[in-house]
Amino acid sequence: MSKQVLNGGWAIVRDRANVGRRDRWFDAIHEGCVDAVVPGIIQQTFPDYQGVVWYYRRFTVQNSPEPDQRTMLAFRAVDYLADVWVNGKHAGRHEGGETPFRFDITDLVGPQRENLIAVRVLCPDDEPIDGMTIANTPCRNCRSFKDFAPGSSLRIGGILQEVSLLGVRDKRIEDFYVRSDCRSGQTRVELTCRNDTRQAVSARITSTISDKLGDVHDRVDLEVELPPGESVHAFHLTVDSPRRWDLDDPFLYDVTATLIADGGEDTKTKRTGYREFCVKNGYFHLNGRRRFLKSSHTGNHFPIGQVVPTNIEFLRRDLYYAKAAGFNMIRFIAGMPLEEQLDFCDELGLMVYEENYAAWLLEDSPQMPQRFDSALREMVLRDRSHPSVTIWGMLNETGGGSVFDRAYEGLKLLRSLDQDRLVLLSSSRGECNPRIGSISNPGSDLWQYEWGMEAPDADFSRSAPESPAAWGAPYFLGYSPGMGDVHIYPRLPLSPRTREFLRTLGHDSKPILLSEFGAGSMMNVIGEYHRFQQNGASDKLVDMGCIRGLCEKLEADWRRFGMEKVYPVLEDMLIASQELQVRQREIGFDLIRANPKFCGYNMTGLLDHGITGEGAWDFWREFKPGIFDMLHKCHSPLQWCLFVPEEHVYSGRQFTVEAVLANEDVLRPGNYPVVLQIVSPHGDVLWEKRARAVVDASASPDSSLAIPVAKETVRISGGSGEYTFRAYMENGARPAGGKVKFHLTNPETFPRVESSVALMGIPREVEEFLSAHGAACRPLDAETIAANDVILIGDVSNMQIDRSVWEKLFDGVARGARAAFLCAASLGRLETPEVPNHREHAYQLDHILPIGEGRCFSSFDWLYHKECINKPHPIFEGLTRGMMDFVYYGPVVPTYVLDTPRVPDQVVAAAFAVAYCPDPDGYFSGVLVGSYRHGKGGYTISTMDILDNVNAHPAADRLLLNIVKFLAADRGRD
Repeated sequence: MSKQVLNGGWAIVRDRANVGRRDRWFDAIHEGCVDAVVPGIIQQTFPDYQGVVWYYRRFTVQNSPEPDQRTMLAFRAVDYLADVWVNGKHAGRHEGGETPFRFDITDLVGPQRENLIAVRVLCPDDEPIDGMTIANTPCRNCRSFKDFAPGSSLRIGGILQEVSLLGVRDKRIEDFYVRSDCRSGQTRVELTCRNDTRQAVSARITSTISDKLGDVHDRVDLEVELPPGESVHAFHLTVDSPRRWDLDDPFLYDVTATLIADGGEDTKTKRTGYREFCVKNGYFHLNGRRRFLKSSHTGNHFPIGQVVPTNIEFLRRDLYYAKAAGFNMIRFIAGMPLEEQLDFCDELGLMVYEENYAAWLLEDSPQMPQRFDSALREMVLRDRSHPSVTIWGMLNETGGGSVFDRAYEGLKLLRSLDQDRLVLLSSSRGECNPRIGSISNPGSDLWQYEWGMEAPDADFSRSAPESPAAWGAPYFLGYSPGMGDVHIYPRLPLSPRTREFLRTLGHDSKPILLSEFGAGSMMNVIGEYHRFQQNGASDKLVDMGCIRGLCEKLEADWRRFGMEKVYPVLEDMLIASQELQVRQREIGFDLIRANPKFCGYNMTGLLDHGITGEGAWDFWREFKPGIFDMLHKCHSPLQWCLFVPEEHVYSGRQFTVEAVLANEDVLRPGNYPVVLQIVSPHGDVLWEKRARAVVDASASPDSSLAIPVAKETVRISGGSGEYTFRAYMENGARPAGGKVKFHLTNPETFPRVESSVALMGIPREVEEFLSAHGAACRPLDAETIAANDVILIGDVSNMQIDRSVWEKLFDGVARGARAAFLCAASLGRLETPEVPNHREHAYQLDHILPIGEGRCFSSFDWLYHKECINKPHPIFEGLTRGMMDFVYYGPVVPTYVLDTPRVPDQVVAAAFAVAYCPDPDGYFSGVLVGSYRHGKGGYTISTMDILDNVNAHPAADRLLLNIVKFLAADRGRD
């Protein structure tokens, strides 16, 4: 076979009015053409365009075809609808954006003259073009350039991959499918042969299977007849005691087949591996060995080219990064990998969980069944011979309805093409029907009940509500109770309830696959933008423009709030966010690995795809600080999961420490001696306990995945600082990890306030705390406010307060009093949106504060979240400065953000959310703590969650005392 690559040298023109077919644009290169990027996307040339384009390329056939040869024009992928003309004659049409196709153009080209290819490509937009839209064609979570925002994909189109001219024999191997059975050692080979002549011919097939050392294990010689058109010929090759393809030994065999007919030969080679992968008793097994699934998903998103890497190394970098970090599987979410990536996964020993564009957000339409089936069929046919492909995924985050029903029925189609792989029905099981199983094991044509509470007679009362209000989240695709394939996206920081849920989920059911969960960072939009510039990208590109816009908003608000003293180099703030995500991810891993009923975990996400900060590495494929060491530790087959649930505790008060050993069948039965310690910041051992990790040979098969070692209540007295809870095994094994940091605060360092304080809406326990620290507390009397009063306002939302009270309060402030508002509910009138969104509700500042219009809105911190940053200021005296660590501040981290046109006279703390999803702008910011001058006095607003955590969390206590001291010290200053 000869091959002439036709990359480069293409021209492109837009067909905005969709008149090109009518006006025969395929006859000649249309006026107005510009140079095109091939392989590439339309949007590299026309960034703000979706619609119809025409590509053109002139070519001359380099090798004159022999009499028994055919000339094929091959495309590895064109997105979405491609019509191809050669020399003005229609060669064919292909619909679908991910898979290869080719047309026989033998009769359309001349060998000794210049030929012209014209390709009409339809890239759907929101408005129908030939009946096609973004929503009704497979394209995962794509949006038009007009609506593109972080968390989505740009609807792209174009000639995405290689174009080539192939010289093939008229009697040839058209398709080559291998199936290897590791138990019998047999490899079934199915050759689809094509005879382009009008008569049947006799032919011979020879085939061998050999290993990478060149040793031939078996050979087949087969006499066949080739009728005109296509015919399938199947046979077996056998390897005695085959070496299995496994994670640590991805051993591959080469299957070579040669078709000999009429004196000519056509030879093809496929690689194969002997392995079996299934779910047994609820757990994944590879080659008979239980494996905890360690996966992460990628949108396979690249800078500039979106789905086409401008740096070819990025194709491999995601994969070897993942392998080195301890992942054993990559999930290609709602989009197929490139063929080169699968070849590399075969070699690397990295399993693949594969979905196609139709798996996510495909709208129902009359064409939906055909489009869904076509996308599924072409994915399976292209990739079914790869040993690394172990899971086919049908859907992602899809509710009940016609698309779900099509996927459910689609198992029949899939099994007609491939019997050898595990199939998962719907990641998250958004339709919430536990009477349908989540999996189909190899060889099965049924959906099976291996996970969760799924069963033919399952109780529907356990199904999910319309919105997971129990999580306090507007994100409707949260946890679906009873299901075995779940997504969990709770609020951050993780509450005690959430942590307990993750530790115990599945305790009353079959095992569960946690197919999405994670804690991201903000995207380093400054660094990303500079790398776009470094690579010579155009500012007109949609992704670069989006990132530039985020930079501009952040930089403007950073200056507006006067945050330069905290991080003089703004990018350092974004890097700090990346650093802080490491501990949050580690907490999640430990909670998951300590639960023996999780059979696997797919981490959200592999990289910062979709212009978000959800990845372990950034958009330009650089690891975020500290993430690699954490992943390597948390993926270890034997690792410590250590817990100090309170994370920030008081000196002298009781708190709990717990040690669990995550064990992937590493330890042999027996007792293993363990030492547990708490160590001071100076290295002194303040507490020690000896325990044993017991591996019981008679226990249930899943019990050893997480071995409880010790759970103790301790009391430590010491100075304020960062302490370490650690565990180690004295002999017998060496688990990874073994250290976790926590904060201890000595309350004796708290200041005395020694001030009279007037209170309104302040809980009794808070009043008692203030009194214990020197405050003389009294109820607020608006009639007697003095110029030197200190006033605290708590939650007065349920109190009937006349407007005149507020007027008198601020009259007193104008005369010199100082007030602090400590509860968002007291700031204005509550408004809740009709449609839930990330800003669940807001208090409109229209009748209390004298700062004018504005609002205090509730932000939803989840996978994507804001970061809270404080300045050096008396209100944060004795507390950590800069970015507020969830571990240190815990439940005191505020939900509410103040958004007003007037910037406080002193911005003490502010919040920033950069590349935030699902905000349509991908960004918000606001004030958390700010002070305003008002006449001779002033008032402070704090959205920090102080009042609910007084005498329970050291950060809340110190903040409250600091605010009172600040107000008292500020009295009399004009």
